[in-house]
Amino acid sequence: MEFTVKDLKEAGVDEETIKKVVNFFKNKKSYKIVLTDMIHPSLNVWTKWHWARISKKKKEFEETIYWLAKQQKIDNLKLKKAKIKIIYYFSNKQRKDKDNFAPKFIMDGLTKAGIITDDNDDEVTVTIKFDYDKKNKRTEILIFKW
Repeated sequence: MEFTVKDLKEAGVDEETIKKVVNFFKNKKSYKIVLTDMIHPSLNVWTKWHWARISKKKKEFEETIYWLAKQQKIDNLKLKKAKIKIIYYFSNKQRKDKDNFAPKFIMDGLTKAGIITDDNDDEVTVTIKFDYDKKNKRTEILIFKW
């Protein structure tokens, strides 16, 4: 869930606390990778694939993330602690389960590109959000240095 300053004020949060929160997030470095026309396959789909097809899809995600990171000069960041927010923009409004879209290939790609040192639970927090964009299906990966 995301909050704006207006939301915090309406909730009765005092000005000093709001300033601390704003300063905290201003000092956090963030990066963004957009996978155009790419959505991570759901677990229901890729766990039924032949191992060679899984390997090919995983490599596609890893290479795409690597080259996009290299273009932005964020490969080899080697973040030890990070918060990752993944937003899937689907071209339809069909109901989807978040637990079916575990971003295995994306996280492996971030690790292989050297953006994060490891994708284990102690190092990285991942949140997943679904959105809708009929004309521009994509995946946005937001990386916050923590």
